[in-house]
Amino acid sequence: MNNIKFLNLYKTFEALVKDSYSGDSSRAIRSYISKLEHSVSLSEQIRGRKLNVARELRNGLAHLEDVEVDGLYNSSFSISDSLIEILEKEIEIIRNPRIVENEMVKISNVFYTSNDELLSNVFERMSSHTYSNVPILEDGRVVGVFGEHSIFAFVTDNKNISISNELKIKDLAEYTSLDKQKNEYYTFVARNAKVVELYDEFTKYRDGKRLGMAFVTQNGLPKEKIIGIVTIYDLIDKE
Repeated sequence: MNNIKFLNLYKTFEALVKDSYSGDSSRAIRSYISKLEHSVSLSEQIRGRKLNVARELRNGLAHLEDVEVDGLYNSSFSISDSLIEILEKEIEIIRNPRIVENEMVKISNVFYTSNDELLSNVFERMSSHTYSNVPILEDGRVVGVFGEHSIFAFVTDNKNISISNELKIKDLAEYTSLDKQKNEYYTFVARNAKVVELYDEFTKYRDGKRLGMAFVTQNGLPKEKIIGIVTIYDLIDKE
């Protein structure tokens, strides 16, 4: 009986995946599974390997000369309950994808700064909490990012300028604006965006830069007030 249930579930799985990928369903399934298997997330790699087993078993069942006997499906082997559960869980994941709002760190729990804050104060807090990058907000909106790279670039370009205790974040504006980050880039994302889409962006490079942080707003617009942030560490290996 599990074999019939398995084949029906696999058909549903195929149809759902095909909606997300162009081309025939077999290629869509292979693309979907390959993407999981090559993920930086261990849990997704495991999901991919299990789904690949399901794919191979489905192909095996499809080519067996099975027959119906008194309305029951007869096969030389039987699909396990655990494999049925794997497909049911994957179908649920596709039908009800994780959204950014449920994975983000709310702005109330985020360490951020303003352009008028003293550099020494920000550095002290960054050091004590091992933060590498800090959003700069004005009226609740992101206007830049201050990080270790900012001060390094500032010192490199201004060798004859001493760093005083009166230096403020705004004095490094040239090195904190979002469009002048050298090694990372930042993006804005809507609160109801799918995690899988944002995760893809974290795993790719844009003009030689990787995504360092995503700022969550109502509709993903830079002019909107930020409601949270997401880093790659907020997304990986969560069940």
